[in-house]
This record gives sequence, C-alpha cells and structure tokens, in this order.
Amino acid sequence: MNDSQAHSQAHAPPPVHVPFRVVERVVPSADPVVCPASPVPALASIGALGAPAMHPEVDAVQERTIEWAYRFMLIVDDETSTLLRRVRFVELAAGSCSRAPARDLALLNDWITWLFFHDDWFCDGVGSSVARDPTRLAALHKRLLEILAGARPDSDEGPLSHALSDLRYRLARRMGGGWLPRFTRGVRAYFQSNLWEIQTRNAGRAPSIPAYLKMRAYSGAVHTAFDFLDVTAGGMIPAELREHAVLQQLALMANNCICWVNDIFSYPKEIQEGHATNLVLLLQRERGLAVDDAVARAVALHNEELRAFLELERELPRFNHKLSPAALAYVEGMRAWMFGNLAWSRETARYQQCVNMKNWAEDP
Repeated sequence: MNDSQAHSQAHAPPPVHVPFRVVERVVPSADPVVCPASPVPALASIGALGAPAMHPEVDAVQERTIEWAYRFMLIVDDETSTLLRRVRFVELAAGSCSRAPARDLALLNDWITWLFFHDDWFCDGVGSSVARDPTRLAALHKRLLEILAGARPDSDEGPLSHALSDLRYRLARRMGGGWLPRFTRGVRAYFQSNLWEIQTRNAGRAPSIPAYLKMRAYSGAVHTAFDFLDVTAGGMIPAELREHAVLQQLALMANNCICWVNDIFSYPKEIQEGHATNLVLLLQRERGLAVDDAVARAVALHNEELRAFLELERELPRFNHKLSPAALAYVEGMRAWMFGNLAWSRETARYQQCVNMKNWAEDP
C-alpha cells in the first residue's frame, strides 16, 4: 500500500449501516447469582483507595454511546438499551480517564462497549453457535481484522463489523494511520486468546493455572485499553520509552490486576454460564479449595501484584529522570485503570446481577 492509499483509507467516509435480520433473542437471568461481598474489603487494601474521580460528562457520554449502539444495531429497543444502562460500561471508561475530552471518552466507551458485546455474543454466550465452533470464530475474527485494516463491510454483515468499521474510521481520524498497527496487534492477540479459550473449553479441558494466567493477560483486551491512553491521556509516548522494560512490566502488572479483579467478581456469572476458565474456579478445582478460600487466594494474588506495581512505580525516577509528561500520564493512566476497574466491578449489574449483553445475535 502506498502513502496515498493509506491516507485515503484512514480518511474514508464513515460506513453506511444497513439493517439485517434478527435471529435470536435472549433475556437476562431472572434469578441472578449475586457476587458475594466477602472479597470486597480485602481487595486493593494496600493504602487508601477511595473512589476514583469520575468524568464530569459521564451521563452525556453514556447517552452518546447508546445512540451509537442504536445506530449500529448493537441494541434494538428500549429493553436492550436498559441493559446497557444497567451495566454502566461508561463508568468503567469514565473512572479510568476522568480528565479526557468528552469526545475521546466517548470513543473509548464505544470501544469498551464493542468488546463486551463481542464477548457476550460470540465467546461467552452459552447459546452462541459461534462459541461452539472455533472454525467459525476464527473466520469471524479474520474478517474483523480485515475491517480494522481498512476493508469496508458488506451491507449484509452484522453489527459488530459495521460498528468496528466506524471505530476504525474515527480512530484513524483522531490518531492517524500510524497508531493503528499497534492497536491492531493488541486486538489480534485478544482474538487469538479467545480462540485458545474456546478450543480448551470445547475439548472439555481445564487449563493449568500457570497456562491460564499467561493467556489471561491477552483475553481481557486490556492492552487495547492501554493503547487508548495515547488518545485520552494527552499524547503518544516515544516508542523507546513504551518499550522500556520497566514500563513493560508496569503494563503487565496493571493488566494482571485488572483481569484478576474481573475474575473475582465475575465467577458467579461464569458459573451460571457454564464456564470454568476463571482464576477463582481454577484455584478451586486445581487446589481443592472451597470457593471462599479460592476467592481469598485470588484476592491475595491481586494484592501482591498491586503492591509490586506501586513499588516499581515509585522507582521510576531512578530509571529515567526526564520522563515526558506523556510517559507519566501513561503510568498514571494504568493506575487509574486498575482502581477504576475495581470500583466499577463492585457496583455494575453485569457482575452483581449477572447481566449478559447477549440480548440477541446474528449469524456472522
């Protein structure tokens, strides 16, 4: 591809969405399993956590995302928009980047919403035919990566394809085409970990805890959220700083904390959906623990990782006395993500009432 072609793709007009056929509809559980309160006091008990600062335009951004989801038929009626309001993905985004411009927060919130719909429709949904067929999932992911590279979705493709095309257009316009390849690498790793998890699940195997923890760093798509810090935190940091061993380890530890908190709060939902690929459930199975003891062990692992993050963060000035404001904002952004994710996980109906966004789905 030459430079003029890349420029044309990066600045192509936004896609036109064409409606398609609804083929399945599922309502949330009428008898949710409420996540026990026992892990909450012990989580992130290192220092004073407090509530994260919330973006002042959180409610307006929520409504913008709901309008966007209607436009691309991720939601189709008042019932499904109510689901989106109940899970409050916007508070996950807004608690993690409280000072970003509202348009950038909206872009992040749309991406987070896209990820959760992808998970619930095609990876976690017990009724999903795609989740039972790794070949179909791999084909879907191949097509989504083509769209992320600039391909235009056909009119009969589903809402995830059209919504992703819109996100790609907006990201290229906001960040330039040079930012997209790194973001795409994170999305590709996320897709690959999805496929590994589904192949493992369909084979009737439970992964070992060490293998699971290695892959869990990709299956949460947290790397893509950290890529958004270039958008929301005020500027891209130089590659030599981003690739510095200390910042790489900080990113890994923050990623682990976010994913392990997710596992601690989501395990009742995953029990309800018949999944065993969860840190709490694997600890329970592999080590013969009662569920409360497995939760306590997962909490301890989280807090050890958080302690290591905070210790290494304090050492940053020793490694580089001239960290740019963008690099400092990047580290602060990762810390905000950890605490923002914890605060959201404690309250969201997604985990407290086991709300699944698989309100309906289409054949990809």
